[in-house]
Amino acid sequence: MSNSKDTSLSATNNFRSRQRECRQKRHISSVANGMLNNEKGGIILLGVHDDKCIEGFSLSRYQQQYIVLNIVNTFNQFKSPVPKHFYDIAFIKVINRREPTDPLMRTLQLPPLYLRHSLRTENACWCDRQVRDLQNFFTDFQGRKWIIELTIKKGNLLDRRTIRFLQTIEWRDPENKLFTTETGKGYYRIKDVTKRIA
Repeated sequence: MSNSKDTSLSATNNFRSRQRECRQKRHISSVANGMLNNEKGGIILLGVHDDKCIEGFSLSRYQQQYIVLNIVNTFNQFKSPVPKHFYDIAFIKVINRREPTDPLMRTLQLPPLYLRHSLRTENACWCDRQVRDLQNFFTDFQGRKWIIELTIKKGNLLDRRTIRFLQTIEWRDPENKLFTTETGKGYYRIKDVTKRIA
């Protein structure tokens, strides 16, 4: 009886965790979309709270690869797909804490494995399962903390790549020339507020 209870509780926790991840991804997508559409760009910092408290994320190199691929994949789902020179993705090391000395963490920083990351799926990627398994097995396992910085660049109409992009692209809304998210919604961002406009 207690086993089935634990299983249902675990399933509920997994569902809530996925819901939080989906909400966070949609939120980032809409904010980034708003920054693209106002052409002034901006910076999204993941791992920093609204009250400027820095928390960061414990990430292996493989998880960083996964995050980059996920962001690129999301921008490729926009209508029109966002060119890579419109944005930058960086990982900033959180330095106000003791560096992890765990040899297992050093193992996770080795050159990339030749495994494909799982994108656009409900299941956890192998890189997340790898770290989760280590955390479950070694209770004192600590990873290095990082802030994820997504920079949406200011529109530059003098850049040849941008000129080429604007000449070849088909906009969903040719009159306003707005990017829309992977869900087909368009946003605009002004004075730190994201508003839906399409």
